[in-house]
Amino acid sequence: ECLETSQKPQNETFDYIFEEPVIVIARKEDHNPFFMLSILFNSWIISKIRGIPINKLTFVTMDHGDVCHFPINQLFEQLPNKLVSMWELKNKNILFKDITFSSSEFSGVLMQELNSKDWDCDEKSSITIDFRNFVVSRYNLENIITKDDKIIVTLISRPKYNEDGRKLNRYLMNEDDLVIGLENSIQNIEVQKVQLELIQLNEQIRIFQQSDIIIGVHGAGLSNIIWARAGTTVIEILPKNKKRFSFRRLSAAVGLRYIEYYGGSDFSDEDKLINIESFECFMKDQEKCIWERKKLAQNHPDRFPVGISTECVGSDTNI
Repeated sequence: ECLETSQKPQNETFDYIFEEPVIVIARKEDHNPFFMLSILFNSWIISKIRGIPINKLTFVTMDHGDVCHFPINQLFEQLPNKLVSMWELKNKNILFKDITFSSSEFSGVLMQELNSKDWDCDEKSSITIDFRNFVVSRYNLENIITKDDKIIVTLISRPKYNEDGRKLNRYLMNEDDLVIGLENSIQNIEVQKVQLELIQLNEQIRIFQQSDIIIGVHGAGLSNIIWARAGTTVIEILPKNKKRFSFRRLSAAVGLRYIEYYGGSDFSDEDKLINIESFECFMKDQEKCIWERKKLAQNHPDRFPVGISTECVGSDTNI
């Protein structure tokens, strides 16, 4: 919803007047990078619809401004011209000359596919790619050089407890064993395990752009696949009864190859124990395809087909 006022109401004084266009946003699940990415993307779409560059807009937040320290939240200061908390305006008489109320983090393009398998996997999303490219350019990371002679695998670490002491579900119980198994699976492979909340956003973008394979248990850390280059393979490890489609949709939007991996054993809190031998065999089966896509990405990044390859491994359920 967009409201505009052409002139100041008569006989009223204001403590502050916002002359520039404003987007009002509300951040609730600020510890969840996927939800925060959803708000940022919704705001980006508003800026495109309005025809106003996002760096010419002011974001006014409906929170105290002291959001979680997770790196994705840096974008709330990087993308707009200015970030203002509504609490700074408390008990003040304010005039907004051009104000738009953004959709919540629980709605919009990214969220609409979260629980639905009724999606079109044959289309990239130009506006998603534009958003990705704009963010990457703000950090001057457009031309990251990859290693020609190595397959770079990034494993997203998901500890039992995060840095704030909050318990997480879907803990990968034999994470270190999986790293060793990956190193044994493909020739010329380089495996890096990353705990994303400890890494600044610019470094996260660089890591995901350099990756040929991204592996992670279902969770908000996989939001970072949006920064990956076209053709990268994404392997999402899922509990057997977990049906979520958000990262499959995001992979399609930016031209990634996506694989659902349901193998291994499930425990309480949706924790996973991977059968390392089976995973090694699975990775060896992927080797030829991964090398081919790496070379194509290096030499002809614009030649990836519009559709993406989607596979389901380790489940008897057709998804």
